[in-house]
Amino acid sequence: PVGEQERQYLLSLKQDDCERRGLDFDGQLYAWDIPYYMNQVEQVKFAVDKDKLIEYFPLEVVTEGLLNIYQDLLGLTFQQVEDAHVWHDSVKLYSVQDCVTGEEIGQFYLDLHP
Repeated sequence: PVGEQERQYLLSLKQDDCERRGLDFDGQLYAWDIPYYMNQVEQVKFAVDKDKLIEYFPLEVVTEGLLNIYQDLLGLTFQQVEDAHVWHDSVKLYSVQDCVTGEEIGQFYLDLHP
């Protein structure tokens, strides 16, 4: 099946990690494992240094660019809600309006550091 080779590779990374840390390996990948081991793949297999990338792609600039693309593609306007009740200072709440009617059609939280 598609992705089985990648899954096995991530499992092997997890197994090695568990052995190195003296933890039991249960042979499973969980949702919370994926970001950690995908980061390991980027560093080991592709030599990606995220700290170096950040120098060239500041988070605020990239986030604004992506939101602008989605607004254009979907015919929406995103407006940050000031003084929103959020679980962390880095989390932002956005109101989503239809560009044509100006009607609010929803809201979303943007948590880039879960």
